[in-house]
Amino acid sequence: MVGNGATNWSYDVWPSFPQTLANMQIIEQGLLSDWEKHDCQAYFHNVRPATKTPECIAMAKRMNDLSGQLNWYDLYRKNYDLPTSSIDRQGTTTIAGETRTYKRGMTMAEYTPFFTKHFDNP
Repeated sequence: MVGNGATNWSYDVWPSFPQTLANMQIIEQGLLSDWEKHDCQAYFHNVRPATKTPECIAMAKRMNDLSGQLNWYDLYRKNYDLPTSSIDRQGTTTIAGETRTYKRGMTMAEYTPFFTKHFDNP
């Protein structure tokens, strides 16, 4: 089961993500310090305006580059790649004598279609 602890846009998701990345040594502490020094802000799905200075945009892109392959819902485990084509992901089963096809697994984009990499365009 996956739970979502995002309850307050002022603190949850992106406002806390740079600190989380630094605490888990995914980004260097200096990047977090610069992010905070420039008072950079970004919010999930742009629910509030992000800081759009060149410095903040560059730092956000750097954080996104360093964390883009990670699964935000479980930063402790390897993010297993799924097959890239839908044909590779198709399975079949028989239910009540009828053969049906289904798609195995979900990519992060499929699991969270509402999420966009807003740091590329904060």
